[in-house]
Amino acid sequence: MAKNYVHRRYYRIRDNSGNLITFLNTKDANSKINFRSAWQTCSPIVTDILEQGNQVLCKTFEFESDQDQVNFKSAIDALWETGNPWLGNDAGTVEYMRVEWLDPIGNIEFTKSFL
Repeated sequence: MAKNYVHRRYYRIRDNSGNLITFLNTKDANSKINFRSAWQTCSPIVTDILEQGNQVLCKTFEFESDQDQVNFKSAIDALWETGNPWLGNDAGTVEYMRVEWLDPIGNIEFTKSFL
């Protein structure tokens, strides 16, 4: 797959006391965030890593084409409009930290922070 259509999204969870949760692994992070099925729109290749002492999940989404990435973004934007972009669980509140759009060689081309 070409790496021309790639972006990264960063998430963390605060427990009910306001403390950041430390994830056991990426499977644990995905389970706690509980992403809705729309996050698989256009079947991106997804690579997950944990950062910042296992308190931040970084998801890299890679697409076959620009149009696939645009369609994915549209599906995710529609989830945001519902106010429920993920299902979460009793672990706490999911925080969407930022998105980074990458150029074809992997350099960050644009960043938007939400916190």
